Amino acid sequence: MSEWISVKERLPETAGEYLVVYHPCHWDMVREELRVGIDTFRGKTAWAKKKYQRVTHWMLLPEPPKGDNHA
Repeated sequence: MSEWISVKERLPETAGEYLVVYHPCHWDMVREELRVGIDTFRGKTAWAKKKYQRVTHWMLLPEPPKGDNHA
């Protein structure tokens, strides 16, 4: 199982999708978990530069459950 990693500790090394926790600009909003690409961490997208520039932690996406096929 993946653990949360602080962006102060390190950033992802490869492009991909990650589960992140960000702190919104408003102090009264609840932190949320989102899937974003590595460019968001580095502030290279307009999306990152506006709303989600305050990512605090990230982790790899977990593996899907095994043996439960409800498709």
